Amino acid sequence: MTQFLVKSENIKNGEFIINDTQLKHLVKVLRVKPFDKIRIFDGYNKSFIGEIVEISKDYLRGFIIKEIITKQNKICLNLFQSLIKINRFELILEKVTELGVNKIIPMLTRRTIIKIPENKIKNKIERWKKILISASEQCCRVSIPELYEIIKFENVTDYVKENELNLIAYEHENLNTLKEIFSNINYKLSTINIFIGPEGGFTVDEIEFVKKNKFITFGLGNNILRSETAAIVSCGLILNDFLSN
Repeated sequence: MTQFLVKSENIKNGEFIINDTQLKHLVKVLRVKPFDKIRIFDGYNKSFIGEIVEISKDYLRGFIIKEIITKQNKICLNLFQSLIKINRFELILEKVTELGVNKIIPMLTRRTIIKIPENKIKNKIERWKKILISASEQCCRVSIPELYEIIKFENVTDYVKENELNLIAYEHENLNTLKEIFSNINYKLSTINIFIGPEGGFTVDEIEFVKKNKFITFGLGNNILRSETAAIVSCGLILNDFLSN
């Protein structure tokens, strides 16, 4: 059952109201009617089964039947993703949302090719947020990843904390793998930050910079992966490891 985002202020006293862009989709496309049941969520870890009781031109109203209790990830996983070709970057947004990433921080690195004009950044961020919402609805997760403004790689240390594990994918790392790193990890760790480079990868200077700040490099095998493949595979491996422990 696909779920639909409803603003938290529109879920109260055992009722819910939908009066935004979701209304048209529900009524015109899905053709819902009174007494139909739908799944809704507020984007902040709460999800419900509701029953529609009234449909008008301006809103849809329903009763909450029950709250759905969902298991939360044991770890907070944040993806620092270098900007790449827009269609591939948007694929990353969709897939890591499905996997369960908590925060996504777009980065400009030395080898970043894509340059978004200053006057178009706001619209681009809004489009990306819509992709996150759509992916969250489709996969029935109860929260929406937090999307940050675009940052410069040289400022990444301002966005991490001392007690967090910082992992950076590096195609020239032949010793460290995620499996080896996690074989010696403390599973009480609460936050992991993962850094994925652009087409062409991180420069040697960038790797040296983060190593000085106790970041750990890791490899993903013998093949050179596309940035979007590396991001999706890395996030999937990390979350699967913590779900199974």
